[in-house]
Amino acid sequence: MGKHDAKQPKLHFEQKRSTRLGELEQGPQAAEGRDLTAEDQGEDLRTLMLEMRSSLRNIDTKLDNLTSQLDSVKAQVSTHETRFYRTPISLKRMGLRETDECWRCGSASASFLHIAWSCPRLKGYWSQVFVSVNQIVGRSDVPSPLLGLLGYVRDTPPTERRLHALLLLFAKRRVAIHLGRQRVPAVRDWLADVTYGHTQLTTFWELMPAAARPRDIWDPFVCWAREHQSRESEKDTLSE
Repeated sequence: MGKHDAKQPKLHFEQKRSTRLGELEQGPQAAEGRDLTAEDQGEDLRTLMLEMRSSLRNIDTKLDNLTSQLDSVKAQVSTHETRFYRTPISLKRMGLRETDECWRCGSASASFLHIAWSCPRLKGYWSQVFVSVNQIVGRSDVPSPLLGLLGYVRDTPPTERRLHALLLLFAKRRVAIHLGRQRVPAVRDWLADVTYGHTQLTTFWELMPAAARPRDIWDPFVCWAREHQSRESEKDTLSE
């Protein structure tokens, strides 16, 4: 009996609460003909406050979800812009940018050729890359998008052609990494990328059987890199 009596107040409160919630949902007409005591009014206020707090929590949760979705969309746009070379022209057509100006120089109608090659702020980078590549492979090619962007190398032996194409591929990759940024890629970053690629490929080839290893195409680059490092060290010494 004692346990049964202890449950009675709780059951009575839950019944009254469910009744009042039903009346609140149905409107003020449901409470007509019944006098509301101070206790009932206080309970109504507490119920309303609980409902308001629950609604506010739901709103906060929805706002957090919307913010997370917006951040995800922005990240996807940024990734696609880099991965698929989204140009200012295409981004404006998609409604993701207000203008089609180049983010580096401000030129209007910035196409893929502009952002990857002909932008005035990229000319210095490509010129230095071609000077270095010509020194490595022993050529005198004039900078052109056919070589720099497409890697269209002709009139060279297959081994040198592979190295030539790889060097230009790393140069184009460095431009792609800087898409959407005002900062211009630097030749030292390109050189670091090539050095890393050489290290990784060499490590992979060393794991292969000797008979199956491809001919080392990196010898011209290794020799040039040593001379380049020596020249840079001499410059640093003279500047000090």
